[in-house]
Amino acid sequence: MRYENLINSHIILELGELKLSEVNAETINGFLNEKLMRGRLDGYGALSPSYVRSISLVITSALNYAVAEGYMQAPE
Repeated sequence: MRYENLINSHIILELGELKLSEVNAETINGFLNEKLMRGRLDGYGALSPSYVRSISLVITSALNYAVAEGYMQAPE
């Protein structure tokens, strides 16, 4: 899997305009659920659960890094 493609084609494309202060569990869960329902780039169908899990892992890693570096606070 090419994570660069996953990041550019899905995460940045749809979440890239958000400020870190706007990112929360509701935002991420809504984004991931949308990908499970109709996430294909061509608009015809869902992404596989394993691909959405990969997207989730990348987002989680990025958010953990942001917390570790002091860019945002961990949710309580």
